[in-house]
Amino acid sequence: MQHLIYLYLFIIVLSINTLQAQSFGIRAGLNYSTFQGPVEADVEKNKLSNGFHFGFTYSYPIYESLSLRGEFMYSQYGNRMEYNGETYFRISTNTVSITEKGNTNINLKVNNTYLGIPIQLQYTIKKKLEITFGGYVNYLIQSRGAGNQRFNSIENPEKIFMSQTLAHNYKKDVAGGGSGSGPAVIIDEDVVFLFKNTGAYYQFRSSEKSGNLYKNLDYGLTGGISYFITKGFFIGLRYDYGLVDLTNNRMDPSKKSVDANGEFIFKNDFDRHIAYGLSMGFRF
Repeated sequence: MQHLIYLYLFIIVLSINTLQAQSFGIRAGLNYSTFQGPVEADVEKNKLSNGFHFGFTYSYPIYESLSLRGEFMYSQYGNRMEYNGETYFRISTNTVSITEKGNTNINLKVNNTYLGIPIQLQYTIKKKLEITFGGYVNYLIQSRGAGNQRFNSIENPEKIFMSQTLAHNYKKDVAGGGSGSGPAVIIDEDVVFLFKNTGAYYQFRSSEKSGNLYKNLDYGLTGGISYFITKGFFIGLRYDYGLVDLTNNRMDPSKKSVDANGEFIFKNDFDRHIAYGLSMGFRF
């Protein structure tokens, strides 16, 4: 009986020590991210976009200064795309279906919101500096794009030209979708009214839509460094490198050209997400 009491006391003391060594915290800050992958030569550019992140952290000691760190994060990642050059515009109604060649100027900011779980090894130096490295898994909960585009036909510049607002919801929009009364174009002497605000899949026909543009699952490598200003307050820098092709190739057509029949030419490329994160947080 006495041995059993000693065993219980040993377990209690061990549990208290382990609990004291564990740490919980919160982290919040800004993300600067972009898509890295092939673009249409000379006419398309991807640039950094900003978003924010917020979440909770937990560290479990493994050995001396080495810990296992897990997080649960709400994060916004995205991209700013600029396109200026030759393109096409597909107009499909109940009575008209044409593919017009022209020039366009597009400015589009994509904002993808994820719930993520980064898992990292954490190495602490003199209780002031922490270096982390590991991986993350993100699940897409919201995906939107906003911007504008202007199009001018090459062969019919006086009849087919337009300016439209891009209002994309990549998880919910339907083929050919849009809203509002927009520009009117003249096709074969008929006046065709277009949407003012175009959805993500505005130029797709229903038979062509096969899922959404952005995949739900993203995973990759992550690493960073944090500096503790006080015992509990820290600032940090983190870098993410995606290992997943973010885009569904069946919904990612070339913006520059179509085939001889005016049909989409789908790109078979790899678009990864890369991001820099600036954080501040508290450790309890």
